[in-house]
Amino acid sequence: MNIDIRKCRVTAALIIINILIFAVTFIKGDPEDSVYMMSAGANFYPLTFNGQLWRIFTCMFLHFDISHLLTNMLSLFAIGSIIEMAFGTWRYLVIYMVSGLSASLVSAFCHMITNNMAVSAGASGAIFGLSGALICLAVFRMTARYGVDARRVPFAVLLSVALSSASNVDNSAHIGGLVTGFLISLLLILLSASLSKDRAE
Repeated sequence: MNIDIRKCRVTAALIIINILIFAVTFIKGDPEDSVYMMSAGANFYPLTFNGQLWRIFTCMFLHFDISHLLTNMLSLFAIGSIIEMAFGTWRYLVIYMVSGLSASLVSAFCHMITNNMAVSAGASGAIFGLSGALICLAVFRMTARYGVDARRVPFAVLLSVALSSASNVDNSAHIGGLVTGFLISLLLILLSASLSKDRAE
């Protein structure tokens, strides 16, 4: 699959939004300060599960430093552009958002179970969801049908592993995002097949 930037408008928009939000948080304070990031909307289970569930959304657009931002945005471009072209704009957005929200919930729940007071943020949970979508296409041998070069799948997996092996990462969020992305993609594929069958009949 050759990447057509014109067909990856959602990916481009997400990257721009993340960069702009980082710029604002950087100007207003220190993104490496956990207390400041909590005030900006990062995920922190004592607050998230006590009337501030909106944090599972806002934390997806916050990053702790420039390297955190750049790593996630490069990954988002590399994997997101493939998935957006394969699934189309709206289904891609569903995979990204649902995976990100699920990743945030899994992270908060795991932190609660282990009494981990970590403050978490970042787009990587949603990006892992996109990796899950790519793996789903490969597992069910649908890469060709969706216009995806099967050789890109190992790259996505290796990229996910690389992100997981970095320091200070939230592996519970990554796993939650990966599994959700796989399942949501499978559901969308089955739904699309069902609708196509109904039209044919």
